[in-house]
Amino acid sequence: MKKLFSLLALAAFVATHALASNGLPIGADPCNADPIANGETKSGSTVGMPDQNVTGQPLCNFLVSFGGKYWFVHQAEITGTLTATTCGQAGYDTALWGYAAVADCSDAQDCIAGWDDSCGTRTTLSFDVQAGQEYYVVVGGYSDVEGNFSLTVTVESAADPCS
Repeated sequence: MKKLFSLLALAAFVATHALASNGLPIGADPCNADPIANGETKSGSTVGMPDQNVTGQPLCNFLVSFGGKYWFVHQAEITGTLTATTCGQAGYDTALWGYAAVADCSDAQDCIAGWDDSCGTRTTLSFDVQAGQEYYVVVGGYSDVEGNFSLTVTVESAADPCS
């Protein structure tokens, strides 16, 4: 009976999380990050995802989160301010982190920002981006809370100092 329950739990996880070519779920870590474009909204789930990620990436800033994390990658096409939000789009208490990508996705990424609870218990995070660079946005939750979410990413162009 215990083996049957384990097989059913594994089947449920695989059914809700697409797998990358290395067998890890898409979104499990920087090397398997889910691409998200400017103006795009994507849905995901932190349920059953790894805490942190397979490389042991530390979370930045003061935020403590022991539940699953879901990694997105954004290729900045313009220089400006990236805003990522789960406001009105999540069924649990979310937290967000932003990282500037480094050359090897399996190395520690450069923390830019982390935030929690900017619209009730959902979160909006903003940080500056440079055209041509990759950035990660990580969705997690307060403490060990996990759940389903949608994340929207937008980039507003930096003001031209000459105008």
